[in-house]
Amino acid sequence: TTCRQLDDWADYLYDIEALASLRGNRLSKKRNHVNRFMADNPGYSFEPLTPAEARCLEVTCSEWLEPDDLTQRSSLAEHNAVLEVLANMVCYPFEGAVLRDSSGCTVAFTLGEVIDDTLFVHIEKMDHRVAGAGETINTLFARYMARRYPGLRYVNREEDTGDPGLRKAKLSYHPSMVLHKYDITV
Repeated sequence: TTCRQLDDWADYLYDIEALASLRGNRLSKKRNHVNRFMADNPGYSFEPLTPAEARCLEVTCSEWLEPDDLTQRSSLAEHNAVLEVLANMVCYPFEGAVLRDSSGCTVAFTLGEVIDDTLFVHIEKMDHRVAGAGETINTLFARYMARRYPGLRYVNREEDTGDPGLRKAKLSYHPSMVLHKYDITV
């Protein structure tokens, strides 16, 4: 029997209150990004994502692709999977939200589901050209879901798939725990 830890597939688990409030010195940089977004976009909006709107996000999501994403097989596969979920959102037990800037343009969206005391964030996409959009959708969605489901304790933001930038971003939120996965051969 062999056991191999799959570091690229570990899930990042956070305290929902920490993500919803961004209190303390450890999350001050994240809080500053959120404050910057809100200052730059005083008329921003954060709303639940409806299945009808999810269909509209297919075009927006494609516009956010970086040129390198089109040449990397894993990025293209992930993009196609996101489009599939958006096109068929009514088939999934997901809840989501949309973040718009002060001009009404969508700058970020997210989809997740609640299982027991944990919010699993399956999809989070943003326009990287908009300062603070990612941090803002992250914290507002945690806050929104914590109010909707008072028993939530954790947010599972899932794996980084070995992407160094994504790993750095996930670690910068100071996870409560990293849940390792293993490949076991008998």
